Amino acid sequence: MVQRLFALLSFLLCVAIIFVGSAHLRATIHSMEEKAAETDETGTQEAGNGNGDGSAETGESNPFNLLPEQLELYTENMPEHLKDRFLQAYEQGEPLDIVFAGSPALGSSADGWSVQVKKALEDRFGSDFVHVEIVEFDGTSTAFVEEGKAEEIAGKKPDIVLFEALTLEDNGLVTIDDSLKNIRTFAEALAEENPDALFLLQPPNPIYNAKYYPVQVEELRKFAKAQKYELLDHWKAWPDPNSEAILDYLDDGGLPNEKGHELWAKFIKEYFGLK
Repeated sequence: MVQRLFALLSFLLCVAIIFVGSAHLRATIHSMEEKAAETDETGTQEAGNGNGDGSAETGESNPFNLLPEQLELYTENMPEHLKDRFLQAYEQGEPLDIVFAGSPALGSSADGWSVQVKKALEDRFGSDFVHVEIVEFDGTSTAFVEEGKAEEIAGKKPDIVLFEALTLEDNGLVTIDDSLKNIRTFAEALAEENPDALFLLQPPNPIYNAKYYPVQVEELRKFAKAQKYELLDHWKAWPDPNSEAILDYLDDGGLPNEKGHELWAKFIKEYFGLK
């Protein structure tokens, strides 16, 4: 009797073990199937969410650390044509190449306005997306063209060029007509290499109590309007050049000092939507 009871209990135990094992196996398989499905869905989302792992439209890898929604936010205060250059480069997966060119007033060897704006742009958009080059030239506009500097910059096919006209360098050495002709030569060289390049023009810094120089700058304004070049006229941000207040922003050589570079940088940053 005892043996039969033991045999029955053993049988029931075996059945229970088989049942529990089977249930565990089915649960394990179901769990693995759910995880596989989740992985497939996640992979599809990541390939199309445009968050740096892929593009919603193309499914191709996005080479920048900048998210599309960040780019949209950072460019919202830009002029529309400038914003378009940023968006176009981003959509094409190409870095945006910007050149600041001009005289020693760029302050490239110190913390000049060009250096400050370069840093602000790269900090905001990432140096992997925005490439900023500073080209400082100590000479007249005629030398700038004849020595091949204009062709050299154009040959790099930049997307945006901000050119400080060499009007002050030309003062007393190059006629205003030739000075303006040299600007046009540079702009045409850029357009030939990259028809979509955005050419931005700006005057040099104001100086104290000058007589002929302001007339040259006024001719530069008229020229820019006639040629339909966008002129970033930062003079409006400076104190009256005929007042001694301007001297607080210039060094002994008539170039911007630290305060002058900060003022100039602030003006250009605002144009690029940088507060």
